[in-house]
Amino acid sequence: MKISRLDAVARAGGGEVFRHYQYEAPSLKVQPFERMAATSDGDKDGNTFIVALVLTARSLKDLERAEAVYLAMLKAY
Repeated sequence: MKISRLDAVARAGGGEVFRHYQYEAPSLKVQPFERMAATSDGDKDGNTFIVALVLTARSLKDLERAEAVYLAMLKAY
């Protein structure tokens, strides 16, 4: 398995950036390629929580093809 840290992704509304990673395990039948981004957030009552968005694909090409939409989601959060 290969894990790579990618550039952080800034959120349009401010707040903590998304920490962004790519996982590659081509020998796996399920979820061999994955991007995971996580950040912290809070609600109006002062509760804090972790938000994680994950993109999985069966090939690296498919993962890269979905990258623009995935990054747009992260930025818009």
